[in-house]
Amino acid sequence: MTVLKRVLIGLILLSSVAFWLCIVRIFRFESYVTYGLISLFIAIGLTLVLFRGHKYEIDRKWSILLIPFAISSVIIPYPYNTGFILLAIGFFLVAILPRVSLWLGFAVSGLIFTVQAAGMSIYHLVIPSGHSAVLMSYLAYPLLKIFGFVTSFHGGTIFIQKGGDVFPFPTTWDTLGVYPFVLLFLPVLTYLLLTSETFNNAVRRAAGFLALSLIYLLVRYVVLINIFFSGDLGTEALRKFAEIFFSSLWMFVTFIPFVVLLLLIYTFGAEIEFPQFKIEKRYAMIFLALFVSAFLLCGSVFFKEQGTQKQGRVLVDEIHSAWEPSSLILDKYWYGSESTYNAYSMIEWFKVAYDVDRVMSPAYLDWVPGETISKVDPDVVSEEITSEILQNYDILILKTPTMYTEREVAAIVDFINNGGGLFVIGDHSNFCGTSTALNQITGQFGITFEFDSVNNATGRLSLYERGEITHLCAKYMPRFDFLTSCSIKAPAAVGRVIPGYGLSAEPGEYASTGFFRETRRDLPVLATDRNWGIFHQCVAAECGKGRIVAFADSTTISNFRIFFGGSDQMAIGSMEYLNYSNKYSYVPKILALFGIILAGVGLFLFGDIEKKKRIGVFMVVVCVMGLGSSLSVAAFAPKVYDTIPAKYYDWETTVCFDGDHSSEIVSSGEREGEYNVFLIWTQRVGRVPTIEYSLKECVEKGKTIVIVDPVTKNFSYEDIELLKEHVKKGGNVLMMVDSSNVLGLNLIAEFGLEIEEIRKPQDATEEGPLLPWGPSAKGGEALKKVGERVILARVSYGDGYFVLCTVSNAFRDGFRGQPGYMGYNGTDPYALSEDEKEITLEIYNLEYELFEEILV
Repeated sequence: MTVLKRVLIGLILLSSVAFWLCIVRIFRFESYVTYGLISLFIAIGLTLVLFRGHKYEIDRKWSILLIPFAISSVIIPYPYNTGFILLAIGFFLVAILPRVSLWLGFAVSGLIFTVQAAGMSIYHLVIPSGHSAVLMSYLAYPLLKIFGFVTSFHGGTIFIQKGGDVFPFPTTWDTLGVYPFVLLFLPVLTYLLLTSETFNNAVRRAAGFLALSLIYLLVRYVVLINIFFSGDLGTEALRKFAEIFFSSLWMFVTFIPFVVLLLLIYTFGAEIEFPQFKIEKRYAMIFLALFVSAFLLCGSVFFKEQGTQKQGRVLVDEIHSAWEPSSLILDKYWYGSESTYNAYSMIEWFKVAYDVDRVMSPAYLDWVPGETISKVDPDVVSEEITSEILQNYDILILKTPTMYTEREVAAIVDFINNGGGLFVIGDHSNFCGTSTALNQITGQFGITFEFDSVNNATGRLSLYERGEITHLCAKYMPRFDFLTSCSIKAPAAVGRVIPGYGLSAEPGEYASTGFFRETRRDLPVLATDRNWGIFHQCVAAECGKGRIVAFADSTTISNFRIFFGGSDQMAIGSMEYLNYSNKYSYVPKILALFGIILAGVGLFLFGDIEKKKRIGVFMVVVCVMGLGSSLSVAAFAPKVYDTIPAKYYDWETTVCFDGDHSSEIVSSGEREGEYNVFLIWTQRVGRVPTIEYSLKECVEKGKTIVIVDPVTKNFSYEDIELLKEHVKKGGNVLMMVDSSNVLGLNLIAEFGLEIEEIRKPQDATEEGPLLPWGPSAKGGEALKKVGERVILARVSYGDGYFVLCTVSNAFRDGFRGQPGYMGYNGTDPYALSEDEKEITLEIYNLEYELFEEILV
């Protein structure tokens, strides 16, 4: 092989790796799309150059492979379909230009990307279930000593002394660089297997290649540790550690020597021959075995039986819920952070669709809360959770609990195995011992809440965005905003409800109040003992006849967050999933077993094919396995939705906030919402808020629709007619504005209202949320005036009302008009100064009046 061809092959491999490093989000949340596409085009272009002038004429009948490749490229989501797209292009060119080598460049580059996509899929399944590479720690430890490091070793963690500090290095597959390694290993391994003379020779070559690869990973790891300790660390240690071990650029650069090494050791032939298109009986057996194998193996991952629906009887454990209880009522009289930092609203909302009871300890009956606090009446009173109690229920909810007795653990485990559903909700870093308590039960099924706190790689709150293929629990949840979870360790076969990516898992700091490292975050020694990449933050599992959903961020189910940020969508999807028992929980295991057997049969038969025929047969193998996988995805992957069905809402008490036309109502990701408290406070008067991005969904779900500061787009004719019909049939619409120059004036006019501006007198000095100047409603029934200014006007239309509020600024979050007067979700007006208390209570009471007396 010429030097030029070796260089081209090396650049093709590196370009393909660069594509995946840029496009797939493993160690960061965002994708580098532009760089990824450039890398893709470079890889394709170099492959075309490599096979330019190839003289072999392919049988035009091979173009039949275009059809299954095209099907696979449509069903399999991007970017994992990239290889199939290239293969489809290649075999399209076979149909029209069989004598031109152009098709071969696309076909070979398509094979590379397809093999890499298969490796990435396996990586995504396996890595969240186990980041630790303990065995590799044993091998890395002596190497570090050879390099002159002062080290010690314990429990799989290497401790390195540098200066006066000791740095812990728990070796993980991520720090070893397994992610880019897989992208290089699989296409090279495939080539070695295709070009080996015999099956035994292929096994020997594969074993040698694997040994060489492991040595390189270890040496690379030790070299990177050397680089990390070079220079002054200081407060930049964490940034430096993240960059060296997890940035796309460093991963790419540090595997260039590996590619060079491969090119020096192995001879990669660029000559490819395709046999005449002829399906022999033996080939047909291989294709059929591998097609069915791919279908079954993918099916074992995606198959989730609907199961047998249960009665929806739910028991909430309040005996052990020392954190996030649901036993205190959120109302108009009890304020402060404790009033919103509990799960009362979520449990009450579940009662719309489920028969929900709370089990309390006898001590609860005698407990007297504060004078402004009301407690719920217990449905079941018991010292502990027993089998006798559980036999009356279908779903059990455990929220950040205290420890359980052995009898309780046994009762709950039996409950699950016999068909019960268990919804367990934990939190970060074993806060208040909640992970320890939950692991007593979930650990029986291989699921453990880790003692860490998980945020994104930059230390900020993480965001999850659902892909095209997801779990049943997430089918209503397009995205989820976290408020710091722990990670969950679970078997690889578990249902991946939220596999968070671009994350950093930091060990708990038990000397601090919140178990976070906020007091010591800048210490260099705290940079190296964390995990990075993909982590389970919510999993689901079928266990016997029953089911478990384990979720790791209890803060998001609190009263101040349950109805936005994806929390409600996650919760109701989980409850729906848990209200079914399993009839065929053994099916995925059977599918996997037969899939593995058939894969072994197919590979064994493939190993004895003549070397010159292997590339053609392998192309068909990729084709049939891709088609099998695609059909499995189409058959078993659940349908996804962008919102919760209306059946989970009581139309009379639901308040739908129009997210399609309104300004930013609540905080999401990096965006700050302006009306968080206003939305949360609707719960204090027995309402259930929801944010919908379709007026049609608003009309179906709730009697009251709230439109706040419409600034995104105007209302179409269809929008207006839909809202008019809604009001006519007994619904209500509340339009909130703070200016006469807003979108939506056409909607206001349809109900006979308009907005006029009352000018501020030059000598006016008055301040506050409700002033006699500013936008004023004109028309309808004036419900509330400040001087001559009408700040609330109502129009009766059919059986419902259209209400216009012209002081939306008063209902924004903040104090003293900065930017509003509602405070924040933990505000207690009775703890404020007299002036602030008076203003705050005036605004609160105005909101309560809106929903209790005006919008009726």
